[in-house]
Amino acid sequence: MLQNDNSKYITNPKFQVIVTWVWNLFGTFLITILLLILMPTVVTNREGLKANPGLIIIPIVSEIILTGLIPIILTLINKNSLISIGIQKKRVIESTILSIPMVIIYYVLLFLITGSTIEFPTTAFHIDTFWYLLLTIGAIFAYGPLEAFFVIWLIVKSDQIFKSEEKMFSKGLILTIVIYGVLHSFSQGLNSITIAITFLGLGLIYKYTKNSIGPMISWTIAKEYIWFLIGILLF
Repeated sequence: MLQNDNSKYITNPKFQVIVTWVWNLFGTFLITILLLILMPTVVTNREGLKANPGLIIIPIVSEIILTGLIPIILTLINKNSLISIGIQKKRVIESTILSIPMVIIYYVLLFLITGSTIEFPTTAFHIDTFWYLLLTIGAIFAYGPLEAFFVIWLIVKSDQIFKSEEKMFSKGLILTIVIYGVLHSFSQGLNSITIAITFLGLGLIYKYTKNSIGPMISWTIAKEYIWFLIGILLF
């Protein structure tokens, strides 16, 4: 009986969404506190990462734990098909073509809203160590496809809660984007508006094509922080 009760909760979209958001919010504070206690002299802001590129593993692992961990675990436990979250061949070309313009929109919004631009690497490409190459792959994965997967997964599960899967501007889409934007406002200020609008567009593309690969590719290309980390590790 207890096992059946646990299964009922684990398969419940409302439970999945709440647990994911709660972990994303409070896990951030937990990891921050642990870092302050265990590594009080370590600085992991942008200047600190430039001075010591090896520390990049900290934000990468934190991103994976806080963003992708719970959705991936729940997907595996419930044996959900990847197709259910848009990871499939069907309409992948259409999804990609529609998503690529969102990269330009992201750049334009970033400049108009924050006055910032993406600093692409300008020096010669080089790989100091194999470890830096692994960190680069980890950074691209964590802040690109995994982050997009996180948002789309929440849209899918939230739409299941509200039974709004067939609507384009669904309750699940709007609620997910609003919460994601608000949470980012605490750490990224006005840039949270850029992130929210971009993911609103990518979410609509996913809902139209039922394919999430295009949005994952687009977000990976657009994500400014990925280019920042690549610039440190490989240039």
